[in-house]
Amino acid sequence: MAQFARGRKVGEAIVTIKNLREAFPDVMDVFRDNRLKIFRVYGGTDDSSNFTATFLIFFETEESSITLESLSKKLASLDAVVTVLVRGVSDFLVDTSAIPLLECGNPAILVRSRTLTEIEESIARTLGPKASSILLWAGWEVGRSDAKWLTSIIGVKQVQFRLETLLNVRQSAGWGVFEIQNLDDKTISGKIVVDNSIETIEKRAASPEPICHLMKGYLAGALSEIFQKPLDVTETRCKAQGFGTCEFEFGLGT
Repeated sequence: MAQFARGRKVGEAIVTIKNLREAFPDVMDVFRDNRLKIFRVYGGTDDSSNFTATFLIFFETEESSITLESLSKKLASLDAVVTVLVRGVSDFLVDTSAIPLLECGNPAILVRSRTLTEIEESIARTLGPKASSILLWAGWEVGRSDAKWLTSIIGVKQVQFRLETLLNVRQSAGWGVFEIQNLDDKTISGKIVVDNSIETIEKRAASPEPICHLMKGYLAGALSEIFQKPLDVTETRCKAQGFGTCEFEFGLGT
């Protein structure tokens, strides 16, 4: 994910289109014809027929003279475009050039991964076995709040799109590199793989058990809010145990 250098002009477009195969190239042409450099595209189909899809498109505007308002009008003029929202991305992800730093338009702070590790270790020394539960529920509350806020902002119903967007925000803030696997909307289950989870980067001693309690809680809260169902999350592999990545499987709670 891109974090923003001072002066970099970046925007995002959330575009819902119909007749996907025929229309998607037309949408891309609007960006190319106006010298807008696309560097990330996320999204997918909204229905089983593959006719309707929503995409989140990140682009650079430095070489273009078109305004965001004009770009929105050009995209909306395409027959296949159902809805479109274009805006400056500094209002959405992480703007490191702002003082104070902004995440999704809200004031934020940068914390060294070692600082987080020291905080968690201090809680563990003080509270013993209860520490993991406190981190879990703290993460759950933050994840639920983030997902609820994000849903109100992007206004897209497709669950995979909302989940991908939320994880992209967390990735841009340094929480890790996320990959969604085996997502099943019908059984409401799947797996999230995290490379360089923020809770394992500074962990020096090997652990016999998974240690990403805050991440586990965050994913549980976010997933439960996105799917509107109480979901259980289990960390099946953790980098602190010696595995290459951390893996979280989720499904309906009992």
